[in-house]
Amino acid sequence: MSGTFAGERALVVGLGVAGSAAARALAIEGATVRVVDRREDATVSDDLRGLGVDARLGEHAPGDLDGVTLVVTSPAPYDRILSCPKRYRNDSILSKARRDGLPVPPRETPSAGSSWTSSA
Repeated sequence: MSGTFAGERALVVGLGVAGSAAARALAIEGATVRVVDRREDATVSDDLRGLGVDARLGEHAPGDLDGVTLVVTSPAPYDRILSCPKRYRNDSILSKARRDGLPVPPRETPSAGSSWTSSA
C-alpha cells in the first residue's frame, strides 16, 4: 500500500465488478470510500466491509455526496447504461456531483493520452 489516496473521500457509483474493484483499490490506498448502487439487492462483499467501505443501496440520498472529494463511475459504455431500466441509472447523483464541482468522468471514455477534469 502506497497511500496514494490517503485523505480522499471517494464515492464509487455502482457496485458491479468494476465498482467493487475500484472501491477495494481506493480503500487499500487509503481513501475513505462510500459506494452507492440503486439496486437494493446489490451484494456488498465481506472484504469491502472489512476495509470499512460504506455501502448505500437503493435510491440515492442527498447526503451521498457529503464530504466527497472524488467520484468514480461505471466504465460501461453510456449507451449501455441508457438501455438499462431507469431505476438503475445514476444520472441524478452524477449531475449533482458535477454541479457541486466534483471531478466526474465524462460519459465517453477519453482517448489514450487525454484526460478529464471537473467543470469547476
